[in-house]
Amino acid sequence: MPFTTYFDQKLILWAIGQMAYTLPATFYVGLSSTPPSQIRQGTPAWDFSEPAGNNYARVAVPNDQAHWVPLGAQPPTGYSMTNKLAITYQQSSGAWIGGANLPFFGLWDALLGGNLLVFGNCQPAQAVGAGNITLSIAVNALTATIN
Repeated sequence: MPFTTYFDQKLILWAIGQMAYTLPATFYVGLSSTPPSQIRQGTPAWDFSEPAGNNYARVAVPNDQAHWVPLGAQPPTGYSMTNKLAITYQQSSGAWIGGANLPFFGLWDALLGGNLLVFGNCQPAQAVGAGNITLSIAVNALTATIN
């Protein structure tokens, strides 16, 4: 499931008229070395192992059709979306701690902390193991599918 429980709940409550919900105008793209999953209910506690240090930071990407599009060939069931433009991180000042293998991504509603909304696979897996690396995730490298 590429939507988190938090996001599913917001969308369902919005759909049945129980609460107003405004989608974020900006997603913050984070990378993870572990498959994203919710550890407990309540305040989101995610198993989302982002790298740290040496200029790692989530990248702000507008939530619009210029940046996110449906995948060309949709799965037989569900729906898939992907990044339409490359997503470029700050140049590293050293190896990102925990950044040797980053096969997953997440879309957050905040630069720091916040709520994980959507997640999926990053193909190929990304890595920053040294300084002076500017990681750029290619077009169509991030895919999230809902079934």
